[in-house]
Amino acid sequence: MENKISEKVANDQLNILKDYYEFEIDDLPESLKESVEYAIKKITGAIQKGRIEIVNEDTLKVVQTLKHGDNKLTYESITGKAKSQMKDKDSQYDKIYSLLGSLSGWGKPAIQSLSGIDLSTAESLGLILLQV
Repeated sequence: MENKISEKVANDQLNILKDYYEFEIDDLPESLKESVEYAIKKITGAIQKGRIEIVNEDTLKVVQTLKHGDNKLTYESITGKAKSQMKDKDSQYDKIYSLLGSLSGWGKPAIQSLSGIDLSTAESLGLILLQV
């Protein structure tokens, strides 16, 4: 798939998310940096392909356009309620699916039902959001 958006514009969009959450990769523990850097690279590529859009109007929203189907998932900004959905979750994937399910309003099963690049993109976004 050809990129619709330049790398510079994609990085600018990603910076909206980083600025909103005051997220700095250098603040992460060394054990997480490599995986989060990879997730950021994947999200940058998804932005370039038009599958992720980051919007900060009144509040931050991340819109994921699904490759498989004509649907979009809109993830609202993180709240305490969304974070509480991760309580008692052991695996990182459970935390990601619970968080994104709550942020989208569709619930964990909707995120679990994604597949292929749609799931991979959601997991990369979720990994980043787990750090804020």
